[in-house]
Amino acid sequence: MRGFFERVGEAVLHPRLPRIRLRRGKKREGIPGPLRAFFERRHAGWPEYVVLKLQLSLLLLFLSAVLHLFLQSLPTLLPMLALSLYALHLSLTQLRRAFPEDHRAYLSFSLLCLGFAWLLLTLRLLPPRLLTEPYPSLLLPLALVLLFLLSYSMHRWRYGRDFTYGLVREVRGGRAVVRVGYDLRSNVKPGIYLVESLVPVRRGERVRVSVERGLLGLRGSRPRFILGRVRPGRGG
Repeated sequence: MRGFFERVGEAVLHPRLPRIRLRRGKKREGIPGPLRAFFERRHAGWPEYVVLKLQLSLLLLFLSAVLHLFLQSLPTLLPMLALSLYALHLSLTQLRRAFPEDHRAYLSFSLLCLGFAWLLLTLRLLPPRLLTEPYPSLLLPLALVLLFLLSYSMHRWRYGRDFTYGLVREVRGGRAVVRVGYDLRSNVKPGIYLVESLVPVRRGERVRVSVERGLLGLRGSRPRFILGRVRPGRGG
């Protein structure tokens, strides 16, 4: 009884605000049912689904920019703004959770594409007569393309790498079946690859895989052989 009155007196003399705990809803990081089989056949998961959404939004953004140049009567600026905000939202939220260690490279590439899409609208600044003449009308578009290629090359130089990470599914002598996810930095497509192994590996281990990169990376890189095992908590 004495303890009860002591607690009451403490509450009166030294009142404290009640702590309110908000329940955080669980972030749904899954692939919609109708698309699940499509991604499973390609050995892809939720990170690849996020990348697909980003790629589609950027593609539609470029298409809207081109339509705005040639069909000025179409109201394309509002869709461009909506697509840009959506791509930026994906880059800052879902893409960060999908690729936490390499998020800076993905964000940089998204900003590069967003900036170039809006930079295309500078073609509208040309006088109408220059757009009808054969040679002057090509100067600015060519300059923009060269600027994009230069920026893309700098991005590859800054963030590119000649290896990626994978998960060993099966070991076959000196070879291993490795599941590799999408990797922007090494330009590898998701899939199952049979590669040579320079070190002994076991099923279920995460490994670092060397890749063969192309000149421009249009066809993607090809995993070649396993360089070594990855410690828990490291690797993409």
